[in-house]
Amino acid sequence: MRIVLSSFCILLSLSVLPITAQAQGWGGAPSTTAAPAAPKVSAEAKEAAVKSLKDLEAAQRTVSDIWTTMPLSARRVIFVKESPDTYGVYSERASNVFKAGEKLITYVEPVGYAWKANGDSFDFGLIADFVLKTKDGKVLGGQEKLLTVNKTSHYKNQELMIVLTLTVTGLDPGQYAVDYKLKDYNSDKSAVISQAFTIAD
Repeated sequence: MRIVLSSFCILLSLSVLPITAQAQGWGGAPSTTAAPAAPKVSAEAKEAAVKSLKDLEAAQRTVSDIWTTMPLSARRVIFVKESPDTYGVYSERASNVFKAGEKLITYVEPVGYAWKANGDSFDFGLIADFVLKTKDGKVLGGQEKLLTVNKTSHYKNQELMIVLTLTVTGLDPGQYAVDYKLKDYNSDKSAVISQAFTIAD
C-alpha cells in the first residue's frame, strides 16, 4: 500500500483598493463632462449607519465569546471534487465511493480554535494528524503533522478552511475510514473528524 499526502489551508481576507479611472469620449479624448455630484447623506442616515456598525461589532464580539468557550470542532467535513481556493467555494462530491488510486480530497471548516494575543494581532492555527483504518478498525497507516497552520492576523479570523488530500494505492476493494485529528496550536483543544469511504471493485 502506498499513500501520497498533500494539504493546504487558506484564510479568507478582503481588501479594498483605491480605483482611479479616466472617462473618455467616443473619439478617445478625455471627456469634459463633469462627474455627477455625490449624493447627500442626511444626518439621520449617518447616525443609522454608525448604529448599524456598532450593532454589528457587538454581535461579532458575542460570536467571539461563544467561539472561545466552545470545543474545537468542524462546521463542514466533506469530500470535494477538487481542491477549492476560496473559503466556502467548493464542489461537493456526489458519493464517498472512489476508484483505486483516486484522490480523496477533504474540505474542512474548523471552528473553536483559540486566538492568542500577540501585540496588536492574534495568533491562531491547527495541526492535523491522520490515521487510515479498515472498516473494523485495523490501522493501515498514518502520519503526524500532515498539516501545520500557524497564522497571525489583526482580527480574530473565523473563516479558515483546510484541504486534506490522500492518494492511496494498493488497497483492496472494500470499506475504509480516515480519521483526522485536529489539534489547536494555541490551546489543549483537539478533535477527531472521521470520514468513511469505499474503494470500488
